[in-house]
Amino acid sequence: MFDDDRFIEWLEDNLDFTARTSRTEWHFTCPFCGGSEFYVNVVSGKWLCFHERNCGRRSQNPAVLVSEVDGSTVEAARAFLLGEEEAVSQKKIDAFLDNEYAQVAQPAQAATVSLSGQEAGVNLYGMEYLAPGSNRLHNICVEHILGRGFDCNWFMQNYAPLVGTQGRMSNRLILPHWRDGFVIFYQGRLVVDDSSTEDFEPPKYLNPKNEEQKIPRRHLLWNENRLLNPGSVLVVTEGIFKAIAFEKLGYSCVATYGSMVSEEQRRQLIFSSPDAVVLAPDRGELDPGLQRSTGMRTFYDLWREKLAKPMVSAGRRVLMIVPPEHGDYDEVESQCLLDCMSAARPITSKFSI
Repeated sequence: MFDDDRFIEWLEDNLDFTARTSRTEWHFTCPFCGGSEFYVNVVSGKWLCFHERNCGRRSQNPAVLVSEVDGSTVEAARAFLLGEEEAVSQKKIDAFLDNEYAQVAQPAQAATVSLSGQEAGVNLYGMEYLAPGSNRLHNICVEHILGRGFDCNWFMQNYAPLVGTQGRMSNRLILPHWRDGFVIFYQGRLVVDDSSTEDFEPPKYLNPKNEEQKIPRRHLLWNENRLLNPGSVLVVTEGIFKAIAFEKLGYSCVATYGSMVSEEQRRQLIFSSPDAVVLAPDRGELDPGLQRSTGMRTFYDLWREKLAKPMVSAGRRVLMIVPPEHGDYDEVESQCLLDCMSAARPITSKFSI
């Protein structure tokens, strides 16, 4: 679903019109190969280039075309076609590359690591370090980082992000889990949706396949080195970008790779060094299956009973954040996160809402 008028207006502004064979079937000069047989159905959004030898680009998703031409993400293009916001243009990337980006070294743990020599870690086939300005995919990853409100230099220095260029992780911004100079796990965030059919929507996040995980996800906490910061406050979130949103404000943060917390993850948090642990559960209700299996209604209930109370019983000081009413932790303004932190509630073994 998209706004037909907005799509037509975009086509007229950005492509060279050549012919209209019907009310819905329009032809343009191909923006990719320059051929004269580029077909767009302005109602369904389907588009393709008939120059098979030179191009052959095609998709049933109009947002893919807008993102390819504008140099934006598919999500931003989709939002533009729905009339939610203006499409993100390449100018944003150009401004960053021209005015803000200075080449930075990778963190010490990654500086000497070859991504092809990961025998002790996971297979990183088709991945490379993020290098702003090197090609369009890298620039889209930069745009994604900037769009979330992060400084790209700071992001690169602290998290050594990778870019998936081939295989299962292609078109993804990769957030690695480092240990002793090796990537032992990662999560890939989709930044370009080039699926050719609307019947299949790629998952937003992908992890290594189970058989590739030398250490299972349920045994890991992303950013685990933060567990060793004595005297600090440790924030725990479900997702990586949510953790980074708190780290942007100066807090130490780890992520559990999901709302279901394992016994091993709980043990690591109990024996961590920080003076206090602040739990930041997701907003909303569990799906019906989890409600039945856990006996809990919301994510807050789940973390309070399954994570907070066992930690308090083990002698830890634990507080919990009431999630923002509108938006996730990585979507709201910084002041909202600070307000959430200042209003965090201490947990006791008898605490209940």
